[in-house]
Amino acid sequence: MTSLESMYGIGGMTSELSPGLDCPQNAIYLPVQLIPSGEIGSKLIKNAICLFEWKAGPYGGPVRRHFEFSTDTSRVENQNTPGNPDQNSSKKSKHTNFGFGTVSHSLVLRSISSLYNYDYLFDIIFYPTGTLEFSVTPTGFIHVDEQLVYGGSSSPEAVKYGFASSINPIYFVIHHHLFHFKIDVDIVNSQNFIKVISIHGSLTDNNNNNNQTTLHTTDIHNSNNYSSQLNNSELLWMSIDIPKNELSARYTPKFELPRQYLICSMQNSTLQSAVNKTKNDQCLMIMNKGQIKTIFNDEHTKSFAWSRHQLYVTQQHDNESFASSIFNGVDLTSPVVDFTKFSSNNESIFNEDLVLWLTVGNYHIPRHEDLPNTVTSGGPMSIFLMPHNLFTYSPEAFSCHRFYTQELDEWIEGPQMKDNCQMASIPVV
Repeated sequence: MTSLESMYGIGGMTSELSPGLDCPQNAIYLPVQLIPSGEIGSKLIKNAICLFEWKAGPYGGPVRRHFEFSTDTSRVENQNTPGNPDQNSSKKSKHTNFGFGTVSHSLVLRSISSLYNYDYLFDIIFYPTGTLEFSVTPTGFIHVDEQLVYGGSSSPEAVKYGFASSINPIYFVIHHHLFHFKIDVDIVNSQNFIKVISIHGSLTDNNNNNNQTTLHTTDIHNSNNYSSQLNNSELLWMSIDIPKNELSARYTPKFELPRQYLICSMQNSTLQSAVNKTKNDQCLMIMNKGQIKTIFNDEHTKSFAWSRHQLYVTQQHDNESFASSIFNGVDLTSPVVDFTKFSSNNESIFNEDLVLWLTVGNYHIPRHEDLPNTVTSGGPMSIFLMPHNLFTYSPEAFSCHRFYTQELDEWIEGPQMKDNCQMASIPVV
């Protein structure tokens, strides 16, 4: 079964948020006015969006930290000098090296859509490091069938499409969740390009660089006379590709060829500087933590062709606002919006206004623990946009929430956060 749930309208099915359940009780709740259809008219969602501060990534932990163990072997630990208890007390608490860290305060923007049986939590998280996270988490009621549909739990057909319940006459159906994000981002200005950094080792297929669709490829390892004399198996090295046009910027990641994808500013850049180490371009790194490969053929995915690759880069056009349509779920073989046409004309993506199209997803094999409904644990799928040589330091480097001490007692006591904390700005590169 193929169900394009977006045909129901993800925004139109925005759910009321329950304070203390969906978001913290003290979050800011914002209303949204919707017009689901001409027949229904306008509808007010009182708690459509919540906004709150949270210690995210890692949960409740630091955005950065380090604890340096003492190397002072002369420290007296568990003894006191008679008549002078304070002398060794200070030695006991003194930490000869240091500990430091910064508390992670992030801003979370959340809405939840209830698409009939399934619910989806959509989060945008703003980190003090300049990182943006776009996250989706499924929950809700799974789709089930009667066991008789597949000939009963003992039928050979019953084990092909999922697991049969041992306590109820229902059948858990395996299914595939896919979510597509359009990210229209400008780095410094709208003249941008894509930089793909491939990481190589002894097991890497080093012929992957022979790509005629790129403007230029630089082999960083072989361009260095010293490192070229070393055995490749002893090193990790990288090459840089600059895709020239849209058809060369459709990516399906491979474990055997790790890559980083950057969208960079053309400001003060040339083609030559973009592909070598003479200049650090101002970029954002694109990190997909929920990428998954669809295993359906092109004929089956005409209405959701965006699922064939995990990253597409196209030139920005106002008439390419959406990768799909609410009508794509009606006709799966002749879609109203054909996403393949967005890149079939193979336009330039070098020194252009660019759009990123990213897909996250998972394969869900339901189990008894999905009853009464699917839990959110282990469910989030995220895309991150992270500064890459955009700032001289990490943006929160001078945060007043940072903590440094050489005293072990102070470290154990923990940082005392300042009221009305204001961060100092960090200059760009």
